Amino acid sequence: TKTIQPLIVAMPFICRLIQCSRQYYDTGVKATLLNALKYGVSIVAITFSTLDAYSVSDGKTTIYRTMWITTIIIGTCYSCAWDFIMDWGLLRPSKNFLLRDTLLFHRSDVYYFAMMTNIILRMGWLVTLTPKTFGVNLSREMILCVMASFEVIRRFQWNFFRIEKEQADNM
Repeated sequence: TKTIQPLIVAMPFICRLIQCSRQYYDTGVKATLLNALKYGVSIVAITFSTLDAYSVSDGKTTIYRTMWITTIIIGTCYSCAWDFIMDWGLLRPSKNFLLRDTLLFHRSDVYYFAMMTNIILRMGWLVTLTPKTFGVNLSREMILCVMASFEVIRRFQWNFFRIEKEQADNM
């Protein structure tokens, strides 16, 4: 289980890394390499998580745990920035602070709300590390189920604003 589970978790990231690499090979567009980097960081984080699970630490934090948390933080920040800048077309110079010139919603607070919830939902992994710190008294399985549900919500939101951006670009 300790070997198979990380491979299953890493598989979508490996597939996307290969797709982005192939897209770069076909098109030469460097942004696809930057996108591939996002998935590469996730694979590294999964690797450190697996190494941490195998290491004997006598209750102490291992170097693998430190590297795992570091790569998760880097990956989360990078993914949020990618979502906002590349996928949603936000955080660019615009007449609308931190947004873009063409907005399909008349209220800009919809975009700010989406940005904040994207960050919060991406940071859900913090709860899985130390649930008691956040006042969560659930079993590990229940926490993972709730976090997976939050990820489904985040991905729906991401898709919604990605499609909205494409529509705005085509106007």
